[in-house]
Amino acid sequence: GPYAMCPYCGEVVGQRMVVRIFRVGSLVLAIGGVLVLLLVASRAEVPTVETGDMVGRMNWAYVRVEGVVSRQPSYDAAAKTLKFWVRDGAGEILVTTYRSETEDLLAEGRIPFMGDHVALEGTLRIKEDFEYLVLNNPQGMELVPAKPEELAIAEVDMGRLYEVVTLHGVIRDERRPYEGLRILTLFDATGGIDITLSSDTLALTEGFPEVSVGQSVQVTGTVEQY
Repeated sequence: GPYAMCPYCGEVVGQRMVVRIFRVGSLVLAIGGVLVLLLVASRAEVPTVETGDMVGRMNWAYVRVEGVVSRQPSYDAAAKTLKFWVRDGAGEILVTTYRSETEDLLAEGRIPFMGDHVALEGTLRIKEDFEYLVLNNPQGMELVPAKPEELAIAEVDMGRLYEVVTLHGVIRDERRPYEGLRILTLFDATGGIDITLSSDTLALTEGFPEVSVGQSVQVTGTVEQY
């Protein structure tokens, strides 16, 4: 059999050359196979998909999504989760990070805000008619912060949706529809526009400055429709 020593008398009988070759060869083949798999995986490109092409059979797929951040991020300090939405030419998808990944993004100051362009690599999760992307590695996100353009209020229209702009004017009105949302109405010589200040983003920023009706201000923010 395969024994190098007889279990009954203790005589060293050796092994057949074929058995030795098979034993060593199988080990070499296993190690070589793993190395080949690692090499192929390291050089394989992550496929880029559009939100409109996501289907059920892609659940748990590791994909790349590119687009613009279409909503302000929300941060849950207790659960250490960060959520934001990304829009491409075909639709919109929720992106989520958990615990250590969220802490790394906060520490690096790489939080994507509305209007920023991002390219993300993560695990796609599809549940019935809802899909979201889990960012597994902070290094799997390329972030290009938006550059604001200085405009008059009348120049802000739907063609500027999700663009970052800088406006100058005077605050003429303030209202709080519900707890956590503050809306200021800004006017200049060309017209008026609402400025929304949401408490959802306060945990990710240094807070909003104290302003009141009648003050002249400069505002930089992202154009949104609601």
